[in-house]
Amino acid sequence: MQATVEEIPVVKHRSTFGVSRSLGLRPRLPVLFAGTKVGRSFPLEHIIESVKVNAREGATEVMVASEDMFLYEQLPNFETNTPALEKLFQSIIQVPGIETIQTSHITMAPVVKDHQSSSA
Repeated sequence: MQATVEEIPVVKHRSTFGVSRSLGLRPRLPVLFAGTKVGRSFPLEHIIESVKVNAREGATEVMVASEDMFLYEQLPNFETNTPALEKLFQSIIQVPGIETIQTSHITMAPVVKDHQSSSA
């Protein structure tokens, strides 16, 4: 049984190197089975509150950790939700004290697909 996004509390203290929880959640299963589960994203407010906790305790840099950044608030058929990603990064950098954002994992497939769509 896996917890719902709402059941996972915001961090109470600064995380190691400012890394907070993942944006996208999937059960910890072998990669072979990961694709059979529905992706979930933390609400923006939850993420920003975690960033604020880290900033209050001295973090100037935040690493946004995810299985794939392009799955954040994904649209049907794994379409990248560009407006949601832009809002996410704009909201994080507006937190007082945060100077730098790092990302963990980003796949190239959505970039290539979006490039092909925009040049068609």
